[in-house]
Amino acid sequence: MWAPSLHMHWCIPRRAFSSSRVKITPLTHAVRDSVFQISKHPIASILHSNSTAGLQVALHDGGHWVSVPPDPSAFFVIVGDSLQVLTNGRLRSVKHRVVVANRLKSRLSMIYFGGPPVEQRIAPLRQLLGRDGEHSEQSMYEEFTWGDYKKAAYRTRLADNRLAPFHRRQPPPVAMPQASSSPPSP
Repeated sequence: MWAPSLHMHWCIPRRAFSSSRVKITPLTHAVRDSVFQISKHPIASILHSNSTAGLQVALHDGGHWVSVPPDPSAFFVIVGDSLQVLTNGRLRSVKHRVVVANRLKSRLSMIYFGGPPVEQRIAPLRQLLGRDGEHSEQSMYEEFTWGDYKKAAYRTRLADNRLAPFHRRQPPPVAMPQASSSPPSP
């Protein structure tokens, strides 16, 4: 099924990734549902739509999709992979899609995608790691650039493991010297 889209691109700052899309899904009398997977994973996406259903998010339990009730008075903020890294996993990215079912009403949605310039370095925010001794937290991710992330995401075809190359590898435990049970030699 073809659905017209109007794409508007602008960049602030000049090299940042930013995209806005207005999509109208016309009335359909198709027998089968159509699914449009969302493939962009910026820092965050902001979505607004009319009162026609269609948005779904994937649960982190292995792929169950849940419908999000439409609310024309609300904006939905969709956490992207980079925001998950910046918050050291406190916020989790979510896959989302639009399911176009047989309906009596067109669906109108507007979405804004925002991301940094390709050379921007991304790592958990130091303020969240709390490097003050007692409240310190280990970083779950290695630092990477937005460009590195985009390459990895497309190399994995946007699979669930697209952040795997950036997970921090924990160093092996330091071996402590064994205490000798024999008396010291003179």
